[in-house]
Amino acid sequence: KKTSTYVSPASIGRPEGSFIWPAKGNIISYYGNEKNGLRNTGIDIRAGLGQDVVAVRGGFVVTATDATEGSGGKVVVIEHQPGLDSWYGHVGEILVNKGNKVRQGQVIARVGNQPILHFKIFVNDRPVDPLQYLPSFEKR
Repeated sequence: KKTSTYVSPASIGRPEGSFIWPAKGNIISYYGNEKNGLRNTGIDIRAGLGQDVVAVRGGFVVTATDATEGSGGKVVVIEHQPGLDSWYGHVGEILVNKGNKVRQGQVIARVGNQPILHFKIFVNDRPVDPLQYLPSFEKR
């Protein structure tokens, strides 16, 4: 169950090192891009089949399922603090279970047959541009 706690953007801890990249690869679609009339509410990273997907920050797994409508694959969602979640879509193999505590950098999933990781960050249940929170692209 989602909490209704409001998170101030300043409390998220934007300094370098507070988040890491979920996977290595090139960004092929950015937040806000439109395709077939749909707006991308995350980023798409081209990644290799079976490539590791890691937690961008420590927290608890709140979703680990293939039942998310429109996800194009299995999905893992991690709550890092009330009001701050990361979402990992299009994964092929999930390596964590709902309720698991995960640490930053822990392998949580592997990329599936569609060689893309669809990654989102939610603040107060609203998607935000993940590039505002991830370290600069050059540093990964």
